[in-house]
Amino acid sequence: MKIIKHLLKNWKLLIGYFTGKTFKEWKSIYNKNPRRFNHDEPWLTLVATYALFGEQCKMNQPNRIKAFNLLLKSSNLDNVPKIKSIEEIQVEKQLPEVEKYNEVMRDHVFHYFPDIITRIIEKKRKGKTSFEGNTHVDLFIRGTDSDGKKICFFIEAKFNSDISHDIKYNPVRDQIIRNIDSAIEVQQKSKDVNKNKGIIDDIFFLLLTPKIFRTESYGGNRKTSLDIFKPQRSRLYCYKMDEYKNPLNLKSALPHRNEISSEHWQRLARNIGWITFEDINRVAFDNDTMAPPEKEMILEFMNERNMIEK
Repeated sequence: MKIIKHLLKNWKLLIGYFTGKTFKEWKSIYNKNPRRFNHDEPWLTLVATYALFGEQCKMNQPNRIKAFNLLLKSSNLDNVPKIKSIEEIQVEKQLPEVEKYNEVMRDHVFHYFPDIITRIIEKKRKGKTSFEGNTHVDLFIRGTDSDGKKICFFIEAKFNSDISHDIKYNPVRDQIIRNIDSAIEVQQKSKDVNKNKGIIDDIFFLLLTPKIFRTESYGGNRKTSLDIFKPQRSRLYCYKMDEYKNPLNLKSALPHRNEISSEHWQRLARNIGWITFEDINRVAFDNDTMAPPEKEMILEFMNERNMIEK
């Protein structure tokens, strides 16, 4: 808990990352139940991000950029970008509603729960087309690659939980495809709004989990005494991540994206990767991105959660 207390005490370190909520909101959550943070995904994600990038003013230091590029190489992306600079890092970033999805859902919405069915009928009666609100991505990183192109990483973090297997008004839409759909929306809106200025040239989706769950398709898992139980097949996201390696599966899961070409679907599939907390700790440690006394506190925090490979 030392690193959490340290970050809360030195709250300015958090402002650059926790812009989805105010500092007072995060501190209030912590004070209500400090023990909760032993299991909390946002805080684990924050500590891992802070270990890699430090404060916002330091995130473009050469050793941090090098560490991030090494992390990307370990993600088994088919299309591995070379990052030149980081422009924004945000935990729990709110993404825009996917307008085309809402339009299609108006004609194709279907459910089993009576209360949800009643809400659907009411929405249609009032002419409301919002069947999915804003998506909150766990970690968002925006930067430029070595060619000067603007790229964005949309990262879904899981500690011990699984992805949601359904969305409120859609029992067959999973959390990963929702994130990918929202990433596409952000990219397309950047083209509409910016009129050739600040356009997002490429988008990447990364899953962030403990290493024991990662499948062979993404580089394999960490070997532990739990191997006899096949941990790399124990989560729904294990199957979904393997499935979305195939561009045809991406296309079929997003039928409202009929404007996307076959080449674009192939690129999207190549831009899906899987990073781990253990690998973040490894590249951060190897590239000396953590300064004392925070280094010792971060290592203690990660070690308490078995996030350091022995």
